[in-house]
Amino acid sequence: MASIVPNTECSDTRRFPLTGWRVILLLWAGFATFRLLALPFFNYDPTDPDDFLRMMQVHDLLGGQDWFDVRQYRIDPPAGADMHWSRIVDLPLATVALIFGLFLEADQAEFAAMVLVPLVYMGVALLLLRAIMQRLALSEEAIALGLFAALLFPLVQSGFAPLRIDHHTPQALCALGCLLMLLHAPSYRAALGSGALSAAWLCISLEALPQVAAFAAIYGLRYLMNRDRSLAWYLAGLAALAPVLSLATRSPAELLAPYCDILRPGHMVAFGAGAVIAVALPYLPLQDRIGGRLAGLCALPFACIPIVLGSIGVCAFDPFANITPLMREYWYNNVLEGLPFWRVLPSQAAMALWTVMIIPAGWFVARRTGLTQLSWSDRWTDLTIMALLMGGFSLLLLRASFVVQLFAAPFAGVLIWNFLPRARCIPNMLARVGATVACFVLATPVIASAAGKPLDSMLFFDTARKRADDLRSEYSCKIDRLRALPAGHMYTTLDLGPEIVAKTDLTVMATGHHRNAERMTQVIDTFSGNPAEAKRRILESKARYVMLCLSGLDVAFYRTRRPDNLANAIADDEAPEWLSPVEGFTAGPLRVFRVE
Repeated sequence: MASIVPNTECSDTRRFPLTGWRVILLLWAGFATFRLLALPFFNYDPTDPDDFLRMMQVHDLLGGQDWFDVRQYRIDPPAGADMHWSRIVDLPLATVALIFGLFLEADQAEFAAMVLVPLVYMGVALLLLRAIMQRLALSEEAIALGLFAALLFPLVQSGFAPLRIDHHTPQALCALGCLLMLLHAPSYRAALGSGALSAAWLCISLEALPQVAAFAAIYGLRYLMNRDRSLAWYLAGLAALAPVLSLATRSPAELLAPYCDILRPGHMVAFGAGAVIAVALPYLPLQDRIGGRLAGLCALPFACIPIVLGSIGVCAFDPFANITPLMREYWYNNVLEGLPFWRVLPSQAAMALWTVMIIPAGWFVARRTGLTQLSWSDRWTDLTIMALLMGGFSLLLLRASFVVQLFAAPFAGVLIWNFLPRARCIPNMLARVGATVACFVLATPVIASAAGKPLDSMLFFDTARKRADDLRSEYSCKIDRLRALPAGHMYTTLDLGPEIVAKTDLTVMATGHHRNAERMTQVIDTFSGNPAEAKRRILESKARYVMLCLSGLDVAFYRTRRPDNLANAIADDEAPEWLSPVEGFTAGPLRVFRVE
């Protein structure tokens, strides 16, 4: 396959002085330095509640909590709050914390793990991306530009930042690994490994099921067009490792419970049935004809979907099927990363759409420069179809854009390498600099996201408008101040619960984690509903404190439900007489009351 040749008549085609592994080292070191220097601006704190709670889960594991017990006992004590998170994500964090714990205090070792593990993930991602672009026959210069472009994608920047330890980053690495192995086909070992990585991906989060189905679809397309048998090996790897990882990280009781958010036995049976059918496909009648192969492939969904539906019911369509209507309206529908692009901020929607548009643009340039042909056996075809499938899913679920931005890096690299020489040949210096910068910003969603920022505050959707109005004050409630309070149970809203648990000796009623639907619904209704019921619930909970962050997004939503609720009373300095203001928390956005 031909290497890329920039489409330009200019003679300025100088090679980069750094290529190969040196580029990865340079980019990783630059990213790490930039992100480490930024930590003081964030007060050395994570920026997401899930990062606080993830480290608490690791902290409890290192403190002796059972491997299969992932409950958080300082949320809704004494029973604790049930979490759906996988121990797979905890392992790297716990390992690094143990190593640094040999010569640091426990809290310092855990902080080191929070800083270093995401940076290690970034190094792995760069290595995988380089290997993917090598499989696509890109030159070393184009690969270097593609890797640099990847670091300009907003979600890649934030996803691999120190202290960002939630499960989305390991999932993204699984996706890159699956893609690399897909591009190694035809190879039964690569397909088997891709299936195994897909099993790990699903064990981390069932949300990846549509993306794993997309990989299976590509392998199925290969069988349809070329009689490639990799589909059977892919499904075999998935069917073999999914139960092993599930049993290794979750108790049998949890696997058999009616949860919608983890792999269930029904999923695993369906994977096994799919693998058996895929193995048998070449031996069915009429497989020498494309119509016969298509009919055989249709047997897969017809056999597997009823198994899943029959065993898990409505959970097959909605991992959040068990949440209450109140939770859906005042919590789930306001988590922007879980919404489709038409319900989020303009800057986020523009970012998602621009990322998807980079894919066909890059394919067109690769086609014009001879990197790809219109062939079902071409690696660029596989990558383009897969990236577009992933991109379509990301438009329905914003958080899936993280994977899409990584998959778009090769396309960005092609675009930049094709147009950069032209920009460098412009005689006028200002125009040359502007065109050079444009090559990078137009091949990434940076400019689209920036252009949407001024529109954020003008959006007419309620969820996004409240989000935009409160962006500047979202972190104005300094939870560190709560350390001065004597230990006790605190009744507060969902968003700040993880940080309170991580930083203080206080316990909280609930956090935004959907398995605890009863408590979450109770908290939402306490602050947003009937004030008489609020008093009863808080007294029954034996809470010592009630706390509100008046600049918080959750409080903004609660206040819209009815005018006389507890959230509005506190915000209007009309707290009921059974709440006594705590000295030092009577002004500003952070309000704390003692329950009398």
